[in-house]
Amino acid sequence: RDTKVGEAYNSLLSVVNSTASAKAVKVRFLEGKNSREVLDFNLYLSAKDVWTAAVIPTTDGAGIFTADKSCTTPVVSSSASSPSAFVNFAYAGSNDDKAGTSLDRTREGYVEIIEMGDVIGVTAAQVTHNDGVPPAWPLCNLPNASADTVPGTGGLMGGATLINVSN
Repeated sequence: RDTKVGEAYNSLLSVVNSTASAKAVKVRFLEGKNSREVLDFNLYLSAKDVWTAAVIPTTDGAGIFTADKSCTTPVVSSSASSPSAFVNFAYAGSNDDKAGTSLDRTREGYVEIIEMGDVIGVTAAQVTHNDGVPPAWPLCNLPNASADTVPGTGGLMGGATLINVSN
């Protein structure tokens, strides 16, 4: 969140899969006023994989980008100049919660990272990195993902760093 004009902060995120199993993970971003969802996607991690991304301010609100090659569905932008923008659908229009509909609300909030399960079979093969890139990347079309997801075994951890890039 901007604390002074012109001093925008970035949030740097990492998710670590410490297990020998590929994982399906739900990543959800929620705004800070009323915990309304502003973006979500599924993240698929190889065994012993680390995924990194940055939440950055945009002209109107905030967005996310990643240089990481792990599969996300839908695809998350790999460009800092054109991040996947956070949206206000959950608190605007017929969902108006009377706390304002501006995208500025997306500039503060929190992230939930939830293990959906381990992935096996074709999906595990498609998301497992070979020389740093999974075979399914960049489109990450994973038609068997639901059928190939089994109960999770834990082993996820993560971190976040708030950084003032200007300083």
